[in-house]
Amino acid sequence: MVFNVILSVWMSVKSILMSNNRDTSFLGRYLNWIQGTRMKILSIYLLSFFIFSQAAYADFWDWLTPTPNVPAHSVSDHQVQSASCLTERLTRYGKSDLFFQDYFDELKSGEKESSTYINGKTFKNQYKNMSDLYRLLTGYGNFRMDGSCEDIECEIYSLFGKTYAQKLTYIAKEFSFNASSLVNKKGSSFSESELDVIIWSFEQLPKFMFPPRMKKMVKDNHSYPGDLGLRIATMNINSGTMTFFKVWINSSLESKAYTIMHEFGHLIGAKLSIHESLAWIKLSNWDKIKGDQVNKADNLLSKYSRASHLEDFAESFAAYRMNARTLKSKAPKKFELIKEIAFLGKEYLNNDCGSSFVDEIFQLENLSSVEIEKTCEFQLLGYRLGLKDLGTAMGCLSNNGDKIKLNSFEPKSGVYRAKINENFKQVNYPFIPRDKQKQVSNNIIENLEMIERE
Repeated sequence: MVFNVILSVWMSVKSILMSNNRDTSFLGRYLNWIQGTRMKILSIYLLSFFIFSQAAYADFWDWLTPTPNVPAHSVSDHQVQSASCLTERLTRYGKSDLFFQDYFDELKSGEKESSTYINGKTFKNQYKNMSDLYRLLTGYGNFRMDGSCEDIECEIYSLFGKTYAQKLTYIAKEFSFNASSLVNKKGSSFSESELDVIIWSFEQLPKFMFPPRMKKMVKDNHSYPGDLGLRIATMNINSGTMTFFKVWINSSLESKAYTIMHEFGHLIGAKLSIHESLAWIKLSNWDKIKGDQVNKADNLLSKYSRASHLEDFAESFAAYRMNARTLKSKAPKKFELIKEIAFLGKEYLNNDCGSSFVDEIFQLENLSSVEIEKTCEFQLLGYRLGLKDLGTAMGCLSNNGDKIKLNSFEPKSGVYRAKINENFKQVNYPFIPRDKQKQVSNNIIENLEMIERE
């Protein structure tokens, strides 16, 4: 960007200097005029390009627009760093390689396949979890395999690199997002530091928010084809794909994290049908906005939130987690709605971020294991009879954690909950956290072992 400014200034100066050294003949004056005009047009173009490209950044946009008291986005870089209840500072983030290694090693359990055929190569006696992981990260693509590898774990490492593969696995298993570049032909590989930002961002959200169905994250090195190429990211609800463009790639760590939070807000808004509900739309009078009118409601947090009721929700969602005090003071009804519906009562106004409501929901006695026990009936019976080992039974339970359900989900708190529920059919929300899935699985095994002892 700085280069564009220097170049445009140089072009302007050069055109001025040329005007003082002209051929006085008619043809000379004509050629000088043409050349000078070209230089000036090019200078204006380059300077305009600089201005519009910088408009993607909040500070410059605030300076350029007539309402500098309204920020471009609902969360600033400083607010990302200073938000309450962070697991750790973003700039200090970095789980150890040992953490990811231990996490990856947990997959090497459960059912084994005597023969696994992948990409023209047959592997013997491999864990089904590992072959499923390979197919997930490669999108069933036909890739040249490392001839020296004798197991699927080695093949995964040869494709992605050891630590990188383990981080991809962690994102997929913990948050149900596939960030592998091999699942999308247009995608580029995220850098390892970008994977760290993704992990950090998702770890700031309650685990019950993450849907069991796998979504995709795509990095596109090109600019968005529209909006002057200034769009940072998109969330395609139908395909379940979160795509990040060139502006995101060049932005700060904090801006990257805010964007992830914003786009995830679109997913939650759609999943729960909050952002299309009449209750949400009326909070900022979106139902009264016609055509190209700009919504100037006082409870809109940013310029971007004025784009539509959908962007309003995504901006408010990001603010609830990273700029909660501003959201509560400027849009208290939105704060309460998002708190009750999306975050199940969990607040981030200070570092006391507990929620008795959330704890109450996820008590073990409120979780139904009927469906998962039916799915793993064969493996559990085999373990009980001593025909299958514990790893096989636990592997089945681990792979089917999304089949654990809440016995009931009828919270009485929240003045908006009934209004929102009128607008969509019952969905499997909240999604059961991984640690609660493990508790249910352990409880099933303990009950089987107790029956055997009796």
